[in-house]
Amino acid sequence: MKSFGKVRKTHLEKANSQNAMDQKLNEVIEFIHKNQGIPRKKINRDAILEDDLWITGDDADDFIAAFVEHFKLDITGFEITDFFSDEGSELLGITKVLRRIMGIKENMVRKKLTVQDLEEWVKRGYWKKHN
Repeated sequence: MKSFGKVRKTHLEKANSQNAMDQKLNEVIEFIHKNQGIPRKKINRDAILEDDLWITGDDADDFIAAFVEHFKLDITGFEITDFFSDEGSELLGITKVLRRIMGIKENMVRKKLTVQDLEEWVKRGYWKKHN
């Protein structure tokens, strides 16, 4: 009977660990929803902030500043220009849409910042260099 108790305890520990992980994701999603007004159903772990959620330019600057402050994160090593276009480089996102429609590649390749990246940043408390 002892082994059953041990297995059950391990299962409960895993479940609690999963709940804690899901809680962080939910906190990040809720922050994005409240800060950007994006419906929760459109925000998922794989969503790319600039491409899928249309967070870019000055909005991205404001979003990251508020995100770091809200979650009390260390921003050392995070370069916003690695992930987001400048406000002037995209006229309301129209240029990006037209490039997609016409099949023209963007002249600058940016790293993709996902909701999962934000979730992991919250879990660590500091930015980890993006590959």
